[in-house]
Amino acid sequence: MEPVAFALDVLQRDHNMYLGYLLPTIQAMKRNLKARATLDGQPLKYCAVLRETLLEAIHSRRRFGTYLEDEGLELHVAATLVPCFKLSWIGNNPNIGKEAKKNLSTM
Repeated sequence: MEPVAFALDVLQRDHNMYLGYLLPTIQAMKRNLKARATLDGQPLKYCAVLRETLLEAIHSRRRFGTYLEDEGLELHVAATLVPCFKLSWIGNNPNIGKEAKKNLSTM
């Protein structure tokens, strides 16, 4: 649960919290949850279901799936404008970076 707790801590900060932190924080939480499929070399026994449920919920259309998949949203532009993230959070989807740059130039 450490990735989820850390993401909640980041998103619930009182100071220096901006909309641009949402998508990179969700992406980092997703990467960390995927990386924690094992514990000390052994597959997760009890928390595997919770881990899979959290990963499915992140991609759900009711949660963050729409924001993570749709390119060209204002959330992508907001995340690229935060100096500590820029385009490093987009991972393996370069289309998001291109669309964010295009939307930024039209604003």
